[in-house]
Amino acid sequence: MPEKVKILGGYSLPGSIYIYSDRYESTASYSSSENTVTVIVRQTRFAPTHPNSRKPSERNNFWRSIPIFYRIGLLFILGLNILKGAGHYFFPDVISASEAEMNWYIYFIFVMSLLAFVRFFIAKWHGAEHMVIDAYIDTGKCDFESTLRSSPISSNCGGRFVIIMFTVLFVTTIFLPPELRWLNSAAILSIFTWPNLVDRRLCCNRVVGALNWFLQRFFTTAEPGVKELTTAHEAMRGLLEAHEEKLELSRDAYQKTTLSYREPLA
Repeated sequence: MPEKVKILGGYSLPGSIYIYSDRYESTASYSSSENTVTVIVRQTRFAPTHPNSRKPSERNNFWRSIPIFYRIGLLFILGLNILKGAGHYFFPDVISASEAEMNWYIYFIFVMSLLAFVRFFIAKWHGAEHMVIDAYIDTGKCDFESTLRSSPISSNCGGRFVIIMFTVLFVTTIFLPPELRWLNSAAILSIFTWPNLVDRRLCCNRVVGALNWFLQRFFTTAEPGVKELTTAHEAMRGLLEAHEEKLELSRDAYQKTTLSYREPLA
């Protein structure tokens, strides 16, 4: 029986599902026009390089596990707060307090717009990613029967980190004076630096778990269709085959496979 692969995480985008382990990363992309799924497997960018190292950098894996649009949004908010704080410190007469108090409205609109985008364009792909990963972790199998018994809602979803980040941003924006709002950026950066501490102390908290379930149930995941499940399966299968064959890939090399289907994936 082959050794069970250690799955570190994944994320989803419209038409694509990404899954990575401690050695490889696999991306499966679905093309509706050609009715194909293209799988690209490469060495993970966070594989251990030191001869005595047994696991990749958990800090980098944490940052990598956050989807690109979340990363852009978080960096945008952090940058905005740093600029606002610097403006109030150096130019207190130029930036009005009323303008600063509008920040939390901006955050609310941004977060709701982001959740709406995820719900309508990514939720099914995200749900398929969860089902395939959890099925493999629970059973060691990558087949439709095991996957269909899994739920799109996963307790391991990285959304628990996002909940903490945006909670910190909202609280510090409302209660901190404008010239001190750069501190919320420091708080978020501390989460990036010590993700394991945050995960143990906060992300396993029942309140965060309940919020994570709510976020997935109504916004970030949905019951996937055939094309989403097929794409997720091919991403996982490509990853497992890379481990089974022990592919030797350089950092810039990759293995590409395109699978065609006779019938359109519904």
